[in-house]
Amino acid sequence: MVFRSLVLGLLLAAIVLIVDRPVVAVAVPTAVEPDDRLRVIDVSSAMRDGAVAELVVLASGERISMVDDRPVDDPLEARARIAMRAAARGYIDVTIRGAFAADRRVLLLVH
Repeated sequence: MVFRSLVLGLLLAAIVLIVDRPVVAVAVPTAVEPDDRLRVIDVSSAMRDGAVAELVVLASGERISMVDDRPVDDPLEARARIAMRAAARGYIDVTIRGAFAADRRVLLLVH
C-alpha cells in the first residue's frame, strides 16, 4: 500500500511538472546587411611604411578628409601622415569624404 501511494505521488508530481513547465521562446537573429561605410584592413609589419597608404582605395570623387581625427586638405599630406603613423605601428583611423555619398572610415591595423 505504501509503495503504491509513493508511485502514484511521484507520477502525479511528474505530470504536474510536465504540464506546468515554462514556455521558452527562441529568437532567431536576423541577418545584418554589410555596411560599406566601415572597412578594417590588417597590415603586416613586413609591409613598407610608404606602401600602407596605397591600401586605402578611393573611388572617383572621394578624398581623405581626416587621419586620426585630424583634418587633412592635401592628398600628399594625407599619405605622408599615414606613412608616418604606420612607422609607429598601432592603428590608423582614416575618414574618407565622398562627393555624393556619406563619409566612410577605414581602420588600418598595423602590427
